[in-house]
Amino acid sequence: MEGECDAVDINLGCPQKIARKGNYGAFLLSQQQIILDIIRNLNENLKIPVTCKIRCLKTEEETLDLCMKIEQAGCSMLTVHGRTKEHNKRLIGPTNWKIIKTIKETLSIPVIANGGIRSLADFNKCLEYTGCDGVMTSEAILENPAFFDPSWPHIEKVMHEYVEL
Repeated sequence: MEGECDAVDINLGCPQKIARKGNYGAFLLSQQQIILDIIRNLNENLKIPVTCKIRCLKTEEETLDLCMKIEQAGCSMLTVHGRTKEHNKRLIGPTNWKIIKTIKETLSIPVIANGGIRSLADFNKCLEYTGCDGVMTSEAILENPAFFDPSWPHIEKVMHEYVEL
């Protein structure tokens, strides 16, 4: 495995029903000791970096505490989706860039912001506000594969997501 990839990413951000059924993704966030054990085990036994993606917990304090523990366990880079697992499908809530900014200011590892990116302008605004090392987008890039090409028009959804600052 190590010779065939550059890193191992643990996705603790999936809020879908299948993740609940299998007790993985964002549904594993309530079992922090298991998460930390997995990260430590991988970090101690692999020569490649271990990275993680999480969603926010119910409070900013809980989220920040988990992020610090994840870093201490050996995570080399953390992606933070600024919504909770309950914010999905029709219940999409605002993206909390404020907690992502706080996490970036607190941790010493690279932090990637995720959530609320509908346009290249959102991408740039998020990067500037959070100070993160990068920004991840999923749906917007699926809708418009030329998302980062300034010569192509960017798709804006009718349903606008608000961002908490």
